Amino acid sequence: GQIANSRFVADSIEEPSVVLYNGVPPRAQAELGTRRVLMMQRLEREKAPEIGVLAWADSGLANRGWDLAIAGSGSLEPRMRQMCTELGVVESVQFLGNVEDTDSLLSESSILLAPAPADSFGLAVTEAMAHGIPVVAAGGGGPPETVGADGCLFPPGDGRAAASSAAGCRDRRPG
Repeated sequence: GQIANSRFVADSIEEPSVVLYNGVPPRAQAELGTRRVLMMQRLEREKAPEIGVLAWADSGLANRGWDLAIAGSGSLEPRMRQMCTELGVVESVQFLGNVEDTDSLLSESSILLAPAPADSFGLAVTEAMAHGIPVVAAGGGGPPETVGADGCLFPPGDGRAAASSAAGCRDRRPG
């Protein structure tokens, strides 16, 4: 048999498999007082980071004093920087590169944006949830299994729906 880290992966394996989700240790509740949306992933085509930038621009959160922090690196970073300029949100977006202390970064964030259309599991999603951070994720791959009804899912590849989910998720934060 095979071990899969989500039902999404198990269903794509032709051999019998057992689902064993990645574990995340308990974390301290994030304060959720910041006006920061965090995207934490590789900046490569399969992760669709450009959908995150489109969602950010469409959400209008930058006009309300929020910022988008992008943790990660990859071949699409130059294109994403160009998109931020073209979409008029460059002043509200920070490219952080690779971040080792993700706990500190998560504790300083209020929403996680996960635009990957078919992540096998979505470790950043579960790390954010361990901090009590609302998650806005593409409704494909493994995240729908972990996010469940408490998250804000959007159709994969739909930047406008992601923007709407992010704006709505902002209103669902406690406090």
